[in-house]
Order: sequence, then structure tokens, then C-alpha cells
Amino acid sequence: YPAASAVALAEVAPGRWPLLIFSHGSCGVPFQSEFLMRALASWGMVVAAPPHPGNTALEGLASCTSLEDSFLNRVADVRFVVDQMQLESATPGTQFARHVHPKRIGILGHSFGGQTAIRALAADPRFRAALALAPRPAIDLVVDRPLLVMTGTLDSITPFEPFARDALAVARGARMLVRLPDTGHCACIPLCIPSLCGDGCPPVGIEPPIANERVQRVVVPFAMRYVAGKGRFKRYLDPTSMPAGID
Repeated sequence: YPAASAVALAEVAPGRWPLLIFSHGSCGVPFQSEFLMRALASWGMVVAAPPHPGNTALEGLASCTSLEDSFLNRVADVRFVVDQMQLESATPGTQFARHVHPKRIGILGHSFGGQTAIRALAADPRFRAALALAPRPAIDLVVDRPLLVMTGTLDSITPFEPFARDALAVARGARMLVRLPDTGHCACIPLCIPSLCGDGCPPVGIEPPIANERVQRVVVPFAMRYVAGKGRFKRYLDPTSMPAGID
């Protein structure tokens, strides 16, 4: 969150800040993309990253293979977190009292969490936009608010063709499809382990810090433009402004 000072556990900086929910992947952890959360907070966003009970790495192997229950409950998980953050903001004396903007809320997710983000955007009008990183498609939906879909060309878990294009196909509003050459499924995570991430880890793919930087280069301006409502960030989403390595 935007902090009032550089000390640990600092108070929230004065103001009402946009809220972004982060949904982790299957058998993931809430803090898997902390570098990205810190970047978003540095630009003035509160980022809430809950665990999805029954589908985290901390709960063991069974949580990685039992997906049906998590699928049924993930959207409810993230909506519950929005409810609680809004309650916190409305309650005097709490950490986030009067610090969460009630109408600037978005959702960001990776893999299973990317699909969760798309489904949540369709289910809850409070979400102004969704940012789906390496998602599986969410079929039989239509979303009319901004949607970002980003996947690496080497992703063997949720391949760009056809998953990324299929995921974007539900969008009827502003939308952006991003392909990251030489990256795999874990481009938004600070480490790449072939047994968990599939293809795209070094030496075939680029080093994680470079992949992370490219993810950040798109995610931050998209969130600032479509969740925070800062129109000046639109120019950073122009395809001609993108550096090499981002298509």
C-alpha cells in the first residue's frame, strides 16, 4: 500500500487509493509476485493478495490437484476480500480507514488466478478492469469492461495459442493482448522452476528479473489507466511505445 513513511509497518499515506485484488495460481501463494505488488503500491494502489483456501502450495500436494472446489469458490473469495477492504475503509480506527476508494477497484491474477480475474470481472460490477496473466480461458462469458491478457510465447501450461486469444475473446470493451517472447508460464514470478513452470525457464527463456520487468512495464500502466482512472498512462499502452520483448 502507499505508505506515509519508509519505516516498516508504516501508516497508510493520506488519501483514498484504488484497490487491486491479486489472485494467485493453482498451488500458488499470495506473495508469489510481490515485486509487482510493490510496484503497483509505489504508484498509489492498495493491493490485497488473499490465499485461495484449499488451493495453495502451503497446503500440500492435494491442494494442487483438487481444482473443482477452488473453481467454485475463487470468485466468492475475491468478492469477499473486496467486501472486507471496503468495510475496513468505512470503519474508523482501522488501518485502512478512509483509504480505499469505493469505486476504483480492479483484479489481477496469474494462471488459475487469471481465469478467476476474468470470471470475477463478469460477475461483479465493482471491478472496473481485469488483468489476466497466463490465464486459462473463461468460456461462456461476456465482459464489457477493460481486460488485459498477457502470456509468454514459450508457455507450455497455458499456451498463447489458443488460450490467450480465447481468453480475450470474451471482451467487448477496451482490451489488450500482450505476447512476451522468450518467456514461459512464470514470467510474473521471481523464479522459474521447470517442474512447476513448464517450458520457458533459462537457458531457453530469459532470466526471471528481465521477464518480471517486462510484465511490470505493461501491468502498471494498464492498472493506472483503467483501475485508477489516470488518463495520462494511456500513452504507455500504445504498442509503438513498448520496448523490445513486448508484443
